[in-house]
Amino acid sequence: MKIRPVLCLISYALIVIALGMTTGGLWALYFREDIFPFVLGVIVTATCGVAGALFFREKHLDQEIGIREGYAIASLGWIGVSLFSTLPLVFSGHFGFTDAFFEIMSGYTTTGASILTDIESIPKGILFWRSLTHWFGGMGIVVLMVAILPNLALGGMQMLKGELPGPSVDKLGARIKGTAQWLWVVYLALSAAETVLLLLGGMSLFDACNHTFATMATGGFSTKNTSIAFYDSVYIDSVVIFFMFAAGANFTLHYHLIFRRHVTYFKSREFQFYLGLTLLASLAVTLNLFLTDVYESILDAFRYGAFQVVSILTTTGFATADSEQWPAFCKVLLTVLMFVGGCAGSTGGGIKNIRVIILVKVAYRELFRVVHPRMVRSVRVSGEVIDDGLIHAIVGFFVIYIMLFALGSLIIGAFGFDFVTSFEAVAATLNNIGPGFGMVGATGNYSEFPAAAKWLLSFLMLAGRLEILSVLLLFVPEFWKR
Repeated sequence: MKIRPVLCLISYALIVIALGMTTGGLWALYFREDIFPFVLGVIVTATCGVAGALFFREKHLDQEIGIREGYAIASLGWIGVSLFSTLPLVFSGHFGFTDAFFEIMSGYTTTGASILTDIESIPKGILFWRSLTHWFGGMGIVVLMVAILPNLALGGMQMLKGELPGPSVDKLGARIKGTAQWLWVVYLALSAAETVLLLLGGMSLFDACNHTFATMATGGFSTKNTSIAFYDSVYIDSVVIFFMFAAGANFTLHYHLIFRRHVTYFKSREFQFYLGLTLLASLAVTLNLFLTDVYESILDAFRYGAFQVVSILTTTGFATADSEQWPAFCKVLLTVLMFVGGCAGSTGGGIKNIRVIILVKVAYRELFRVVHPRMVRSVRVSGEVIDDGLIHAIVGFFVIYIMLFALGSLIIGAFGFDFVTSFEAVAATLNNIGPGFGMVGATGNYSEFPAAAKWLLSFLMLAGRLEILSVLLLFVPEFWKR
């Protein structure tokens, strides 16, 4: 593998991140807080970024990026960016290095898991920077690099393969650079729309921006200890539900609606499945909450039940109620939804709806073959035949995913945590959700986990966000050979 282009692209990413840090400093100035953590963080990050970009500069950068370099840029880039992004948190004195890295990795991977026990006591500038990492990570640092840097064609495609969620990369134009740019345009448009709607609902500009970043990235960081429940507003709940659902759908579908005026949602089998699952799960949770007298009104049961279903399915992790107190049926169903996650090409985590569809169809095909061993039956989605190579890749992904989940749960359990907490902590971090049940429920956090467990959970967050393979490849010796 060629290391120079990898380090060159990571250096460019650091420059962008340093610029992003300045916004946290501006909010710190506005709220009359200490700006030293941001000044020092920007200086260190920008200096290292500029020095690296000059030292590792390549004249023909695009030609130097192959498939291995693409995966390395994604995985090592996210680690490097996360390390430098901890600086304002560490310099603020509110975080140790391990906690700062956990919080920032949770931000970039849009997980939303937090070690904070009193969010509202943290300086506003730090909270804004924490939420902004959500927004950068939602669409992806590598996607941003491809969108703004010149002369990244073939190399850009290799880079996107290591970062974009889903089995394949959908192109919105003839060039991969155009795809990256259009994805960010759609992302910006939806983010602006949600910010305006939240402002109309009575949120301050600061809170509206923070919650928009967390919603569109399906991250879940809030500026309030009680999350969205703080506002106790049907209007705000509705706005957040809509944009969480939109963020969990494939952004290619939004592009066709916003810029080409074509409604293609219901031509997508994945979106049909995603919508149907959302509606059925919301109905099931609503009825269970109402019939078990958790809520006296069925409208209240629907309001809180539907919000939690969309929040968990899209892997956002916002909360308007303490689901830890809900019946076992609701908890089991929500846990299952954790693993399903959003659609391919969305900012959501999890296995992804399209993979679930294909896995179910493959399972049915194998049952069909038992009855008709000589018949050939292909797997089709939206009328298209799924290539056997892609099927093998999805099955392989699923096997590795389950093995990683099982191993992670065993290790967390070895630290002395109970079964529910061990299971849910790994499920919530690997699927990039944040809150689960047990100690990490809607009113809990990860502050009680020892440092070693926090590093393991940080690794699981990164593995889940980068579709596992990008991260695991770093441990394969052949990956590093030229």
